[in-house]
Amino acid sequence: MTRRSITVDAETKARHEDLKREDETWDEFENRLADALETLESQDGSVNADCGQVPDDVLTEAHLSDIQTLTETAVEQALANATRR
Repeated sequence: MTRRSITVDAETKARHEDLKREDETWDEFENRLADALETLESQDGSVNADCGQVPDDVLTEAHLSDIQTLTETAVEQALANATRR
């Protein structure tokens, strides 16, 4: 098998390291990325590179404040219920 190296900038490398699973090799990771890309392309024929259109069932950074509020409310309610007992 022939091995090749690819050159990427530090930001790209960091993004890949964040996405790579601990138990997968770099080859497995790159194949997983390619499979995901092929799946996206087969669903609607294109990939939106600017990520402006995100499916409704995908969480984005914009959801973080809502998630934080829901979590804080749930914790406060659980603490209030626990102190009433």
